[in-house]
Amino acid sequence: MRRQLAEDLASQEQLRSELTLVEVAARTSEAAWKTVELAEIQKDLSTIVDIDQQLEAIPEAHPPKDPTTLREAATGAGPLSLQWGDARAKLEALAPLDPELARVSRESAQSELTFLVGALEQPLPPLPPRSEMPGRLDLLDLRQIALRRWSSDTIALLGGVAGVFLVVLGVLHGGSTGIPIAAGGLVLLVVTGTIFYVLQRRLRLLLAVGGFTSISQMRRASRAQDPELMKIVASRDKVEAERAQAQKRLEELGIGQIGVERLKQLAGELPAVQEALAQRATLAATVERYREELSSRAKRVGIGGHDPLQLASELSHRLHQLDQAEDASRLREGLQARRSERLGGRDPKVLTKRAEQLSKELQALEAIREAAPSNLPSGELRRRYDEAISRRDQVRSQLLPLQGRLQEQLKDVGDVASLEEAVADLGDEVDRLTRAEEAVKLAISELRRAEGLIHNDLAPVLAEGLRSWLPAITAQRYQHAWVDPADLSMHVSSQGSGAQIRVEDLSQGTREQIYVALRTVLAKALSPRGEAVPLFFDDPTVSADDGRCGALLDTLRELATTTQVVVFSHESRVDSWAQKRKVPILSMKVVPPAAGDEAATPAPSAGED
Repeated sequence: MRRQLAEDLASQEQLRSELTLVEVAARTSEAAWKTVELAEIQKDLSTIVDIDQQLEAIPEAHPPKDPTTLREAATGAGPLSLQWGDARAKLEALAPLDPELARVSRESAQSELTFLVGALEQPLPPLPPRSEMPGRLDLLDLRQIALRRWSSDTIALLGGVAGVFLVVLGVLHGGSTGIPIAAGGLVLLVVTGTIFYVLQRRLRLLLAVGGFTSISQMRRASRAQDPELMKIVASRDKVEAERAQAQKRLEELGIGQIGVERLKQLAGELPAVQEALAQRATLAATVERYREELSSRAKRVGIGGHDPLQLASELSHRLHQLDQAEDASRLREGLQARRSERLGGRDPKVLTKRAEQLSKELQALEAIREAAPSNLPSGELRRRYDEAISRRDQVRSQLLPLQGRLQEQLKDVGDVASLEEAVADLGDEVDRLTRAEEAVKLAISELRRAEGLIHNDLAPVLAEGLRSWLPAITAQRYQHAWVDPADLSMHVSSQGSGAQIRVEDLSQGTREQIYVALRTVLAKALSPRGEAVPLFFDDPTVSADDGRCGALLDTLRELATTTQVVVFSHESRVDSWAQKRKVPILSMKVVPPAAGDEAATPAPSAGED
């Protein structure tokens, strides 16, 4: 009975000591949990405020209604304007052309000018010695004779008819009105007769050169003319006609007054001038085409004007504005995504109230707040706090029944001295256990110090190894990685950005890919020097998309060249990848007990060696 009582008293003392320790541990865990949670909330709120400030700093972007049309119109407008400027400069740099040559080259060709030169230079066939035929037709100017005859006959006919008409008209009217008309008709008849007489006299003079007195006499003489002479005269007439035709064409070209030598010079210079004109026309067409292209592009986006340089400048300016608007939109979307990811569905107002509540609760725990560990996440510290509370409740549940039982036993036992001796012995035992506990705490402290040293040595190795994996498993999104030696927490940054992002803030799929890479780096870092340990992975790609899945498997396949790699997976895409890369596959089938000999769905497993 007494022995049982002594043991119960010792148990009571031990439970009381343990309860004290558990309560201290619970309060310490509570302080650590709430301190870390408050720090996390404050950091989240600070990050949200920073993101909100960045969002406010981003100017409002107003992209055009049809950005695709603007981008198509503006893309290449700058080089197009430069090409227009080059073509225009080349056109202006061409040497000026002789206006006369330029005009002739547009209306004629070298072959035509050569033909005209030949027509003007061809000689007249010489006449044979004068024959003895009457009238000597070879001395007559037949063209002047025909002109004088036709003129005199025409004037006589027209003047006579008009004069007679006026005389008749004056007679018919009579009186004071008809007399002037009749007098005018008589005057017209006299003038016409005079002119006819003069022309007939000159005609007779022309005929007299050949010894003819009339036209009929000349015609009779021509009927008896020599055929050879007729041919020569016809040839002369043909040459003269061609000369006249050539002179007429030269007058049409505006160069009727130039000589044959100048015409030859023009014919020789004409090809070069035509080539220069063709080059000038090509450059002019190129300049106009570039200008029309820029004008057409500008009209598609509502820009007016005709100056290609101004149109290209305005298109480039609008394209720059579009790029700025799209960059601002992407930046805004990225910040909003970071904000949503940081909040994780929580309301900032709720977080603020929770922070105020935690601050008030921590004021009561200020005495033990500094002693609480803070290098663990709040979720882990909350779990430890819950475990401490459960342990406290468990100790209390053991202590309370024991205290009630002791009170009953003390009533029946009168010798308290012996019990006190037993209690003293148990106190000695408690002191021994306390010293053992202090030794354990000292060992833990040394282990933590050693852990810090290991972290300092291991952090650079993990960071370097993680950098080699990071671009491939994140599809080149993240390029750099850092590992904090204090708690081995990891941070990454994207390409072209210096901002560090905690791995815990990334998506679940990205985190799992990084953890797979970290385990590989750890296995290599912790393995004995020079020894390649085998690596086993169980569904490492279950949270990765198809692109990252293939990139991770390709990286593991490359790693398999230096060590043995075994991948367990039930995904069909892993099986397809292994078959495509000709990687050894070991397929396993799960057969339920009730299925007998029937085969179940196969569970593929891909391995690399």
